[in-house]
Amino acid sequence: MEDLTDVLKLESFCCLFGWLKLFLLEALSVSQSDVDCCESSVVVDTDRKTNVGAGYDPLTGVFVAPNPGTYHFTSVIYNAAIGDDVITQMNKNNEILVRGYSASTTSGESHVMNAVAQLQTGDHIFIKHRGSSVDYIRGGLHSSFSGFEI
Repeated sequence: MEDLTDVLKLESFCCLFGWLKLFLLEALSVSQSDVDCCESSVVVDTDRKTNVGAGYDPLTGVFVAPNPGTYHFTSVIYNAAIGDDVITQMNKNNEILVRGYSASTTSGESHVMNAVAQLQTGDHIFIKHRGSSVDYIRGGLHSSFSGFEI
C-alpha cells in the first residue's frame, strides 16, 4: 500500500440519490480555506457527512470495499491559484484507474474523474496528488470525492 503519512485534512460534502443501492456515498471537499497538495499525498476526509457501510477510513483517506461488487466513484477538483496546474489520480490499490488535470489559466479551472470498478472485499480506492510540485486545491466545498456500489 502507498505511504499514507503525508495527507491532507479535508471537510466533507455529499448529495444523496435515493434510487442507488448505497453501501457508500462518501464525499469530501477541501477545507473552507484553500489547501496545498504535496507530491504523492492522499486526499483525506476528516469530517464525513455519510459513510454508509463504514468503507471510508478517515485516518488514511482510503475507501476499503466492504463487499465484492461493481462500484462507481467520482471526484471533482478545483484549482485555487492562477499559475498552478492541479494533477491528481484515482487509484484502485496501486493501479491508476483515471488521471485528472486542471490547467492553471484561471483560479476556477477544474477536472472531473469518474471510474466504474469491479472490487473485491478489501480493495482500496483513493484520490492521490500526482504532481511533482505543491498545488493548491480550492476549498469551501468546491472539490469532492464520492462513490457507491451499483
